[in-house]
Amino acid sequence: MTKMKKKFTRGEATTFISRKQALKRLQLSLNDFRRLCILKGVYPQEPVNRRRVNKGSSTPKVYYHLKDIQFLGHERVMQKLRDIKAHLKKAKRAKERGEMHTVDRLQRNFPAYTLDHIIRERYPAFEDAVRDLDDCLCLCFLFSRLPKERGVPVEQIRLSARLTVQFLHWVIAARALRKVFVSIKGYYFEADVNGVSVVWSVPHQLGLHDPADVDFKILRTFNDFYTTMLGFVNYRLYSSLGLAYPPALANEVDPSDYCQTGEAHEEFMASLNQPLLSRRGGEAEGNPAEPDDFPDEEAEGAEAASAARRKARASSGYSLLCDSPCGGEPMQAISPGRPVLSGPGSRYPESDQRVTHQIVDRPLGDSRLSGRAYVQPQWVFDCVNSGSLLPTGDFAPGLPPPPHLSPFAAYSADDADGGDEAAQLPYSATRSAPPDPVELRRPSAAAELEEEDDYEAEDAAKRETAAADAAQVGKQQKKQKKPSVVAEGTQRRTQDAKQAAAEERRLREMMLPKKHKQLYKKMVFSRKRQARESAQLAEKKQKRQRTA
Repeated sequence: MTKMKKKFTRGEATTFISRKQALKRLQLSLNDFRRLCILKGVYPQEPVNRRRVNKGSSTPKVYYHLKDIQFLGHERVMQKLRDIKAHLKKAKRAKERGEMHTVDRLQRNFPAYTLDHIIRERYPAFEDAVRDLDDCLCLCFLFSRLPKERGVPVEQIRLSARLTVQFLHWVIAARALRKVFVSIKGYYFEADVNGVSVVWSVPHQLGLHDPADVDFKILRTFNDFYTTMLGFVNYRLYSSLGLAYPPALANEVDPSDYCQTGEAHEEFMASLNQPLLSRRGGEAEGNPAEPDDFPDEEAEGAEAASAARRKARASSGYSLLCDSPCGGEPMQAISPGRPVLSGPGSRYPESDQRVTHQIVDRPLGDSRLSGRAYVQPQWVFDCVNSGSLLPTGDFAPGLPPPPHLSPFAAYSADDADGGDEAAQLPYSATRSAPPDPVELRRPSAAAELEEEDDYEAEDAAKRETAAADAAQVGKQQKKQKKPSVVAEGTQRRTQDAKQAAAEERRLREMMLPKKHKQLYKKMVFSRKRQARESAQLAEKKQKRQRTA
C-alpha cells in the first residue's frame, strides 16, 4: 500500500517562508533583518497561490524565498550586527552604573564592519556596477545636500559630498556629460560612463526640512551600501584616466583668503576648477576626450561619436565667468575648466580681458565691459544640450529667455510647424539661429513679407472655393450613408464607455482590502437578489394585466 501524501509538504508551501519565520530562523530583530536584506539585495516575493503557501489560511503576510533566507544565514555581517547589539547593552549598563571609563573604552572599541565583499559579490563585473549607478548617484547627491541634524550622522553627509565631488571631477576630466536639464526639483544630468548612459538628479541647494513620513534609518542603510559602491566605481574611473586616487590637486593652493588651512583641500576640490594630480606625480597630460580620440564616424557608433565630438568642441575657444549667485557644482560641471568670480578655485578677476562670456542672473545697467557677452545661466545649459555655442541675443540679462524643456524628450521637425506646440519647443528645436533684427527692419524685407502674405491669402481663398464645390457635389452621394455612419459611431462610443466603466469598476474591486472584500461581495449579492425579485414581480404583473 502506497504512503499517503500530506498536504502542504511540497511545491509552493515549502518554497516560501514568512518574515516571522525568517526572523526566528536567523535570530535577528526586525531592524537588523531589514538592514541585512537591503545590503544583500534580498526583497519580498509574491507567491502565485497565497492560500497554498500559508497552509490554507488567507491571512496577509510578507513572504521570502527560502533559498534567500538560507543565503542570508551565511553572511558574516550578521554576526557583526549581533556584536553591535551586545556592545550597546554593555555601554548602557556601564552608563547607568556611572562607570564612565568603561563607557569611553567601549566607545573606542565599537565594532565596525565593511561592505567590500558584498560589493564584489553583487557586482562581479564593473559594467554591472555602472548599470546600477543611477540610483546610487541620486541618493548620494541627496545626502550631500541634507542639513546636519540628528537624523543623519555628519560623517555620512561629508562622505557622500566627497564622493559626489570626485565623480563630478571625473565627468569633467573625461568630458562625459551629454545632457542637462533644470527643473523645480533640481538638476538632471546624463553622462556616458564606459558606453552606458547614466542619468541622475541633483537637488537644489536650499534649506531642506526633515519630513516626518520618511524613515531615515532605511535611507541610511541604502546610503552605506551606495557610498561603498561609489568609492569602487570612482577608483576604476580614475584609473582609466591615469589619475591618482584619492584625488589630489596638482597645484598648491593658498587658503588664506577663503578658508582655514585644514579645510583648504576639501574646499578647492569642491570648486571643481582645479587640475588633478596624475599617477606620475604631475598634472594630467592631455584630455582623453579630445576630438581626435573618438572612433571613426564610419564605424557602428558614428552618431554617438559625432555628438561627443561636437560637445567637446563646444566649450573650446571661450572663457566663462560666473557671478557668485550663479556659480556652483552644476555650473562648474557643465562648463569644465572655467573660472568663477569669487570663492576657492577662482583664477581670473572680473576685469580680465580673456573672459569672453559672463553669466549673470539680473540686469546690470551700465556696469558692462566692452568685448564681453553677458548671458543668463540658461545659455550654458542650452549650449550643452545643442552641442554648439548658441547666439547670445535671446539670453541677454533682463529678457525672457527661450523655453527650456527637457532634452530627454524627442522632438520632430513637424512639431516646429505648429503654433502653440512650436512655442513650447526648446531653442535648438525651433530654429537653428535667431533672425537678425537689422535685416527685419529693412523696408525691402518688410515689403517682401507683405507680398508673400497677399499671395498666400489668394491661394487660400482659391483652395476654399474648390473645397466648397467638391463638398457640394459629394453631399448628395453621402446623404444616404450618413445616418447609418452616425448611428454606428454613437453605438461604438456607448459600448466603449460601458467597457471603460466596467474595467474601472473591476480595478477598484481589486484594490479593496481583504477584510472589506467579503462585505462588498455580500452587498453585491444582496443587490442582485433584490433586482431579480423586482424583475419577477414586474413580469407577474404584466401577465395578470394581459389575462385580464
